[in-house]
Amino acid sequence: EDVPLNGIVTRGVKLTALSNYSILGLPQKGLSEIRFYAIPMRARLEVPADGATDVSPVVELSWRSGREAARHQVLLGASPDTLNPVATVDEPHYSTSVDLGSTVFWQINEIGAGPDPAVWEGALWSFGTAPYLTIDDMESYRSQDGSWIWETWLDGYDDPGNGALLGHNGDDMEQGIVYDGRQSLPYYYGQGGGAISEASRDIEGDWGQHGIGSLSLMFYGEPSNTPGQMYVKIDGQKIATYATSADLLLPEWQSWTLDLPASALGNVQSLAIGFEGGSGLVYIDAIRLYPLASESVTP
Repeated sequence: EDVPLNGIVTRGVKLTALSNYSILGLPQKGLSEIRFYAIPMRARLEVPADGATDVSPVVELSWRSGREAARHQVLLGASPDTLNPVATVDEPHYSTSVDLGSTVFWQINEIGAGPDPAVWEGALWSFGTAPYLTIDDMESYRSQDGSWIWETWLDGYDDPGNGALLGHNGDDMEQGIVYDGRQSLPYYYGQGGGAISEASRDIEGDWGQHGIGSLSLMFYGEPSNTPGQMYVKIDGQKIATYATSADLLLPEWQSWTLDLPASALGNVQSLAIGFEGGSGLVYIDAIRLYPLASESVTP
């Protein structure tokens, strides 16, 4: 038999047997089974799941609503002790933007209808965001229409004053010397006697959010190279020059992480990698955005 509790919040129930049935007149009483069913008033089935890692810093929080919830109060914080209400929403989802490499704690309080609504405090959940954003991992390029290197990167193929040529034979990616994934970008510099070699690509992104503060790329040199001076430009402005040109002779993966100036922390339109002088071949891979270099993890 079902016994409704009619909305009463309780921690325990006492059962008293007033009579029993026994053909022998014995006083024993027994109970075969009793079940209590809770009405799910609190938010549950959270996304991202509690303890999730490598979550995008642009995250869509969602959950299954508690029964009879009319609104949902969203609380966020950097620690369990610093949760703050950031919004009250009508639907069980909320979009937010947070920093790279951070742990975010969140909670949903379900609010009932009426002038004096009940509030059902939710569980404390957390997730960790990815340590970096990828600008180019060199994995999408193929020798086919729609995926050629030169459909994304502009080199010096049609410019006699620009000695940059990308790809083996002008098209093919490197699949033997790879930092991460399946392929890297072969970058031939100083070709045709060009004193300046520069390859650039369009960028569509706001680098003024998520705590972004540095840019990192991986490069691999060749002992036969004639070293040049490697540099990076953002929106046509040279923002950094690599200090040790002799590193272009080393056949090993090396990291170059540089702090971004204030002028680059905003809406960015283009990124260029170039060389002044020298000639040879360098492999490029894993171009990423991190928090400030002093706070970021070496790739």
